[in-house]
Amino acid sequence: AITCALPASAQLAPSGYTGALNTPTADVLPMGNAEIALTNNNPETRRQNPGVGGFGSFNLGFGVLPGLEMVGRLAFEGDLQCNQYVGGCQSSMRDLSASAKYQLPLNLPFNTRLAIGVTDFGGAATHFRQSYGVATTRVGDIDFSLGYSKPVSTTALMRGAFGSAVAHVTDSIQLAVEHDSQQTRAGARYQVKLSAQTSLKLAASTRLNSQPNTLNAQKIQLGVALQWA
Repeated sequence: AITCALPASAQLAPSGYTGALNTPTADVLPMGNAEIALTNNNPETRRQNPGVGGFGSFNLGFGVLPGLEMVGRLAFEGDLQCNQYVGGCQSSMRDLSASAKYQLPLNLPFNTRLAIGVTDFGGAATHFRQSYGVATTRVGDIDFSLGYSKPVSTTALMRGAFGSAVAHVTDSIQLAVEHDSQQTRAGARYQVKLSAQTSLKLAASTRLNSQPNTLNAQKIQLGVALQWA
């Protein structure tokens, strides 16, 4: 059996998995759950057309089997109405991709969960492809995650070791800090129960520092999500 249910206020990260802020944890959407999330950031890349159109990621995720979540992502930048096959279009990306993460059915000490995943598999354009493994351990009210990612695409977010700490302040509020191998980010998430089966989730974070060669230029990141159980 899967060792731990998804924390109530966990949320889909823009890169296409249940995560801390932008990095994955070992938690997955429970079977039968669905979540949609919109974030004003693509953490893997810069905004190339500031002030034109939109920039961000729209994710739709499902718990399809015990321990297995699958997520579809639309990453967009620039003029969302123009034809990108025509010259002069002020839009660098409208990219559809799919991701999957599997939590291994292991009963480990200290409520530790292990998961493996891949982002941006399939399709002709693979801007964000990476494979990773991650472990998450609960100590008191804090979830500590540590993982390692192997990038395939040059613009993949994680390039080696990454980690996060998520403090469950209340059942509805979480504070998080993470390092994705290129930048450090801190933020908070808040959950509003709309009904017994539906929750609205809000997230905000800021970049604390980054390596000089990081691709990310979006300091403030905001997200909203809706989850059905």
